[in-house]
Amino acid sequence: MTKTTKCPICNNQAKWGYYSGPYGIEEEHVNCQKCGYYYEFAYGNYLEAVRGKEYIWHHTTKYTNPIFKRIKRDLFMARRNWKKLRKNYNKNP
Repeated sequence: MTKTTKCPICNNQAKWGYYSGPYGIEEEHVNCQKCGYYYEFAYGNYLEAVRGKEYIWHHTTKYTNPIFKRIKRDLFMARRNWKKLRKNYNKNP
């Protein structure tokens, strides 16, 4: 099933699709055409792509793992750069 959701970077509409089975949501993906953000969950494995960098982890990965700190930093930088880009674009169309 495909719906739309808000992109965590640019706040535009992103395509959100999922497959649910007898155990709940088994596959899920979010894809934003505007800024290139991509997120995928499939059977316990996660993939998140931010600014051309891909991060892959498993549902048993502890939250203290450095990968989560890197993802958080890259999401912050992507949001900041997106705001700067939009601000400059609105000044000089």
